Amino acid sequence: MPGRATRNGDHHRDRDTFRKDIARIRRIEQAGWLVLRFTADDVFRTPADTARTIAAARRRRTALSQRRPGEPDRGGDARRS
Repeated sequence: MPGRATRNGDHHRDRDTFRKDIARIRRIEQAGWLVLRFTADDVFRTPADTARTIAAARRRRTALSQRRPGEPDRGGDARRS
């Protein structure tokens, strides 16, 4: 499952850039991508937690893609029955 990381700095705090970022994220999600956002602290101070969050999102996305048509999304961690 491929992924992509982008870096947003303080320049993304101005109103116009923020609006463009939101529109870009919306387009990415509408194209079927899952967007996960992390701070530098998440990645560098708690990398294990960040990795667990990514792994859980991948498990959930995989489980959702393997559902039978019409089967409801039960939510939560994909490992649960």
